[in-house]
Formats: sequence, C-alpha cells, structure tokens
Amino acid sequence: MGGARGGGAGSQSLFGTDTLGAVSEKPNGGSGGLDWLEKLKDTLKTMFAHLREAEVGYFQHLTRAWGISLKMLVGGVAAFVHGLLPFACGRAASTVIKDLARMLK
Repeated sequence: MGGARGGGAGSQSLFGTDTLGAVSEKPNGGSGGLDWLEKLKDTLKTMFAHLREAEVGYFQHLTRAWGISLKMLVGGVAAFVHGLLPFACGRAASTVIKDLARMLK
C-alpha cells in the first residue's frame, strides 16, 4: 500500500516527500536521509554521459532536441488536420518526416 511511487497516503517521492508534501525523516525508507542526493548524482552522471556520447554541450543538445520536438509537433498537427480535412496539408507530415530523417543521419 502506497509504495515508492504509489498514490497512497504517506507514499514517498524521489526527494523524500510524501504525497501531501511533508518531508520525511528518512527519504524512500532509507537510513541515511541523503538517498535522494545519491539518486540525483546518478541522474546527473547518466545525463552527462549521454552528452559526451552525442559529442555536444548541454545548450547545443537542448536547442537541437527542442528543434526536433517542434518539427514533430508541426508534423503531428499537419497529419491530424489532414486526417480531418483530406484536402489540407497533403504532404506536410511526410515532408517533416523526411526532413527529420535527414537531420538525424
């Protein structure tokens, strides 16, 4: 009942707060009270490893990811509109898909 990510009263989040926002003495049932800090360190280590693998800096990665997201959003909206109105946005979604494929090569 109310596990680490469950919705029950008294369940705890990553940073040791229960579902009502009160800080617990022992985050996630740990004994030291700094378990959340270790999880944060692991998350940051993973994030920076990804940036090294991609050979980009944080802001370069951010702008590229947001650019791709925006293109996908535009393509998705175009496909949605085309589904409702077959005469509209005839090739917009497929053009976005082809552009993304070229970008990601």
